[in-house]
Amino acid sequence: FLCFFFQAEDGIRDRLVTGVQTCALPISSARLVLCACFVPLLAVGAEKVTLGPHTFSLPVGYTLKAVATAPLVERPIHMCFDEEGALYVTDSSGNSDKAPVQIKDPKHRILRLVDRDGDGVFDDSIVFAENMPFPEGILVHAGAVYVGAPPHIWKLRDTGGDHVADERTVWFDGGSLGGCGNDMHGPYLAPDGYFYWCKGAFEPQSHLLSNGKTLKSTAAHVYRARPDGSELEVVITGGMNNPVGLAFSGTGERFLSGTFFDLSKPGRRDGILHAVYGGIYGRQNDRVLAEHPQTGGLLPILAQMGPAAPSGIMMPRNNALGVKGDLLCADFNLRRISRHRLTPSGSSDRKSTRLNSSHKPISYAVFCLKKKTTHPPPPPHTHTPDHDINLTATCDTRR
Repeated sequence: FLCFFFQAEDGIRDRLVTGVQTCALPISSARLVLCACFVPLLAVGAEKVTLGPHTFSLPVGYTLKAVATAPLVERPIHMCFDEEGALYVTDSSGNSDKAPVQIKDPKHRILRLVDRDGDGVFDDSIVFAENMPFPEGILVHAGAVYVGAPPHIWKLRDTGGDHVADERTVWFDGGSLGGCGNDMHGPYLAPDGYFYWCKGAFEPQSHLLSNGKTLKSTAAHVYRARPDGSELEVVITGGMNNPVGLAFSGTGERFLSGTFFDLSKPGRRDGILHAVYGGIYGRQNDRVLAEHPQTGGLLPILAQMGPAAPSGIMMPRNNALGVKGDLLCADFNLRRISRHRLTPSGSSDRKSTRLNSSHKPISYAVFCLKKKTTHPPPPPHTHTPDHDINLTATCDTRR
């Protein structure tokens, strides 16, 4: 796996790994109606950067450097900063057995990385928690570390001050574990103060929701609950195999990346969708969606991406990289990060740009992407909270 983080020149940091993103901003009542198309195009002007065995293609004006390699990390997957700038990283043991086999003898771990001299490169690494099931998300919040490791979301706390977790409790029990372990991705902290997480695969789950009803379903879902575990509810339902990453706009709009969203035409499969509360999405899968009544057809996909295997997704909150308000998506199969620009207006664009791409087999490291020069931020988008906003998208994918 190849993990990246973006470090702003002003010291404000945003994360892109497998969708881990934290924020605490107010939510508005704005509604978006979205549609998109994805037409990959190559553009001139890409810069080549070689780090070890890898050659990356970067947009002009950006630099890339490794900030944590072995032995600080071995096989990093997800990461999240705490308030002091320490980086918590999920680190795989390398075990590729099916999830039900791995959980019998879990060997994965959570690392805590520290940059002691402030040069942007991590110096120390300690094991915060070991013997974890396969991790599929991490969130640091209010002095605790939450790790999605199906079938559970674990809450880990260091009560002794030695930066090693000595308290481990189950925050949420998903109740299912399929062969691929797609039953859990997350959690993610949203502007509305809820924790969100994704349930994929088609194993049956049963949960008592905050409305007093018991949900029994084999479909894919996005759930949310308060940090104390209360107010559990379903956000969206889907027939897709594997909803993975969640990103949030400053006004609380939700964007979901994942696989097998749409199989209606050749060349379609994975993508990004606008996760409207209460919506039901593809793929068309009567076996799991028949038990979920709906009016009209399935809601559309925002960005069609083919077999890209999009994993992490985020929406930066500062403009240090010049991409504030855009979606950045890690496309695992394509070894790239794509940029998706949303412009709310009567007829507007979503442009996709590869921020970087690796052209050699992936090894294990954490990298930092920086912008060389500072440019004035783009003008703010016109935003009308009390009216529907239609977004139509075109796409321009560049190395």
